[in-house]
Amino acid sequence: MVYIGEEGKDSFGCYLEATRIRDGKRIKGNKVTVELAKKEGWWSKKDKYGNETSKWSTMTAQMLGYRAMAFFARLYCPEALNGVMTGEEVIDTYGDENREQPKDIL
Repeated sequence: MVYIGEEGKDSFGCYLEATRIRDGKRIKGNKVTVELAKKEGWWSKKDKYGNETSKWSTMTAQMLGYRAMAFFARLYCPEALNGVMTGEEVIDTYGDENREQPKDIL
């Protein structure tokens, strides 16, 4: 994982970089930045009560890493995902308005 830009700025982001075993070529995944997260609507999500539910502003580096890993895997090793979408990809594709909220187990 390679982090770029300055923390706290929209330019802060990351991408994955690896050496492909079969040919020794250095490959890079797509950059994911705070600016991209904001443009894509990932940065802020509110529930029906108006409470912030997104972790992007509180766990920025972690969330950038999650997205960068998913992008890298989808591009360079989709077989590792076994055709399964990440939770974020499902929400991006189908929305989360109808997503069932977790129930208390106690």
